[in-house]
Amino acid sequence: MTRAAVLALEGALHPATAALALDGQVFEGPAPGDADGVRADLVRAARDLLARHGVAPAALTGLAVGIGPGSTTGLRVALGLAQGLADAGPPLPVAFSDSPRLLAAGAGLALPAWVAIPWGRWRVMLARAREEGVRPGEAELLPLEALPARGELAGHAVAVPRGAPPLPFAEGVRTVEATAPAAAVLAQLAAAGALPLADRVPGPGYLLPPDAVLPVGRPAAALAAAIVSLSPGDLDRLHAVERECFREPWSRGMLAEELRGGPGRVALGVAAGDGALDAVALAFLAAGTLEIRSVAVRPRARGRGLGRALVRDLLARARAAGAGRADLEVRAGNAAAIALYASEGFVPVGRRRRYYGDGEDALLMSLVLGRNAGAAG
Repeated sequence: MTRAAVLALEGALHPATAALALDGQVFEGPAPGDADGVRADLVRAARDLLARHGVAPAALTGLAVGIGPGSTTGLRVALGLAQGLADAGPPLPVAFSDSPRLLAAGAGLALPAWVAIPWGRWRVMLARAREEGVRPGEAELLPLEALPARGELAGHAVAVPRGAPPLPFAEGVRTVEATAPAAAVLAQLAAAGALPLADRVPGPGYLLPPDAVLPVGRPAAALAAAIVSLSPGDLDRLHAVERECFREPWSRGMLAEELRGGPGRVALGVAAGDGALDAVALAFLAAGTLEIRSVAVRPRARGRGLGRALVRDLLARARAAGAGRADLEVRAGNAAAIALYASEGFVPVGRRRRYYGDGEDALLMSLVLGRNAGAAG
């Protein structure tokens, strides 16, 4: 009889931990030490835990993984280890949870609940943990001195990590330490079927772009050759693409300004056989930052990689110019565009409420291109 064996990996919170849900019973991994660092701790903890209970990696029936926010290094190690296990055999279902929910559960707080995680010496992450996950905009980094002014916390209990230093909350706020290890909570929730499932390892939940500089991909040769710079004479063709692709297209005047050229302005397009444009991209490059203002692909031309080719061309130009980072904003409901940007290394770093005319939020995303780039807030 096959045993239900779900390995839980949590690297975003300190210390990194592993746990095993075996036929519904949760077993914690060995307490990690600090001598060998996060990577060795988590890998060794998972290996020793499976060996102790006689579970071969190939016998796992599921994975559970924490997606952060939290330690960038630990998060990558946990997600990388989960991805390696997922790729080693038959497809495994993957349960996942954000850090605030795990901390709230570890502190025994009913959801929704407030969570505060010290972030370095001077900042704190404040989040509202919910069963469906942290809602966009409900996790933010604050300077410590801003905590006393958060009046919405009055009368509430706030979950904090075990051993967290005292935080300067206003009177009436009670802190509750999370005593249960995050991986054990993760395993218990996964075993109970209380977490969302995916057919692949999910991406990390970052609040800041990672410091690591990733290589910028190049567009395929055939697509790269098809990309041309646009000029004022392309205004009608550009305007046609805008109107076909966006609910709130830019006006002709705004587009004409983008095509006038000048320092920092970049306007690219891919021409179709009928003389029209199939895809366009507008950007501004200045002060070490690339601002991607618009990328649009006509419906008839989608699925050919044109949008990715334009994004990669813009990133290559930015890196060649010595830019340290690239920023953009995208409709929060535009899943296809968000997936494209994420696959090229962009991470969410903020949200603008009701930014668009129809009330939809804008998701802010950022990509580090050079080691001296400033961190996004």
